[in-house]
Amino acid sequence: MLFIRFLLFLSLILSFQWKAAAQEGSTTTDEVADSSSIQPSPTPVTADVITETSIPILPSPDVAPPSAVIEDAQGPPNSASTPPEVTPEPSPVFVHPVVTPEPTAVPPVTSGENSGSVKFVDAEWSSQANYPLPLLESAGGMLRTKDGKNLLMVAGGYFDNADLHTTKEAYVLNVDEEKGVWERVPDMPRHLTHCAQVLVEDRMYLCGGFLSKAPGRSVGSCYMFSYGERKWETIPKLPLAVGGGGMVYISQLDSLLFSSGMIRQQDEWHGIDSTHSYMLDLKNMGAGWVRKADIPNPRNHMSGVSVLGRYFFVGGQKGADEESGNQRSVHEYDYSNDKWIEKESIPVPLGHISASTFQYGRGFITVAGITDGRRPIAKVHYYDAVKNIWSELGFYPRQVQSVVCGPSNDAIHCSTGRGFPGDASQSYFRRLSTE
Repeated sequence: MLFIRFLLFLSLILSFQWKAAAQEGSTTTDEVADSSSIQPSPTPVTADVITETSIPILPSPDVAPPSAVIEDAQGPPNSASTPPEVTPEPSPVFVHPVVTPEPTAVPPVTSGENSGSVKFVDAEWSSQANYPLPLLESAGGMLRTKDGKNLLMVAGGYFDNADLHTTKEAYVLNVDEEKGVWERVPDMPRHLTHCAQVLVEDRMYLCGGFLSKAPGRSVGSCYMFSYGERKWETIPKLPLAVGGGGMVYISQLDSLLFSSGMIRQQDEWHGIDSTHSYMLDLKNMGAGWVRKADIPNPRNHMSGVSVLGRYFFVGGQKGADEESGNQRSVHEYDYSNDKWIEKESIPVPLGHISASTFQYGRGFITVAGITDGRRPIAKVHYYDAVKNIWSELGFYPRQVQSVVCGPSNDAIHCSTGRGFPGDASQSYFRRLSTE
């Protein structure tokens, strides 16, 4: 009997152990439901590695890049979609750069030995009649009539405003008169800026340029204005449509020599600087322009100037790059051998000096202009063609680009140009001497 009770007790214990084991290996419906609501622990999130291929490449707008901001050819704003943190480059012509005024108290610095041949007589510049319009990039300079008058002429140009529309109007100022007034003369045949120019006695020759509102296309048109006859005449056009080139009158050959400049299309700010040079015999214009030796450093916004039977092409800029493309180059053209000779460079890179460079004494003077950083300056430079050296004569009253200047018998006379202080209609003169 005791044995039977022992067996019953043993079976009961084994039954309890079996149930416990069965419960341990099973999962209830509620447990399954709970397990479906449990989310795995999140893995740490790390930032993507930025590579060149992961950075979006924006399409290039059809405007001058930041390194080539141009005062007279500022294109439409960039319409491309840009990341929020990227600030688009402002449209350069519509927002003129803020420039720190040049310290006029700094004494002039001489490049090399001072020529000592030209110096200012007056202590300061004096005002003369303001031009009727506020302009920049005009053509002009000093005409000398057969009866001995000195007439400062300004023709065409951009209005100094956001739209940069052009004008065909032209005026002359008799600078010999103490209270001279600007006299309206016949309008230019076309709305042009950036013309290469030559003034010979009472005539002005213009070739090439950019047509109408900026950014206009380059053209090859050439014209001659005669103050004595009060009219414009068309002369043979250039073989290339080009703006901002340089031109001189070679008196020994009675011919015009045109060189370089920029070729560009309508509504485009960038173009190609031409290496070409051409000569036109004014005694035989029917023969047209004849190709001559290419200029060594093609550029635009430069000046051409004649000095005592020698011919120089001065400064300028590369393409549309006013920020860092202004040039110090000076080249003399040897017409007898059809070759170019490199001369002493300008002390600073300088462009926009086409109408502000003129012969004086045994050299030439350049007034103001644009230097690197897209900065207008006020310095007046003098180049002694005999000694092949540069010096600084002083400062113009305004830091300005594209001013129109010329010499009378004993003074410099200037008008228009974008800069400050003041506006683009202001005019000044200052007497100087030649030792």
